[in-house]
Amino acid sequence: MGDRAETDLGEQEREELEAELLERRELALSHVIKFGDPVLKSKASLVTEFGPELRAEVERMIGIMRDSLGVGLAATQLGLLRRLLVFQAGGNDTEATALLNPEIEWSSDELVLAEEG
Repeated sequence: MGDRAETDLGEQEREELEAELLERRELALSHVIKFGDPVLKSKASLVTEFGPELRAEVERMIGIMRDSLGVGLAATQLGLLRRLLVFQAGGNDTEATALLNPEIEWSSDELVLAEEG
């Protein structure tokens, strides 16, 4: 009987963790501007100040990206018209990266349509 009680407790804890994860994801996604919003087509400004405020902004963006279970987030998706993005390739065990003032060096003439991730 003891094994059954431990299994039930494990399932209950897992369900509570899943519910908490989903709640955190919903809250994080509520900060993210969705495709179709005109701000996403606005031109972002260069980042010119590199101090503690920028570090705090990057950390906030990484937190929102992780809580929303995303792999990348641009400042414009938060309504911040700054040339800044964060991403995390390779899962939660890898370190997140911030790119400041990125530039597109090449783009294809091909057009691929896909639903926003």
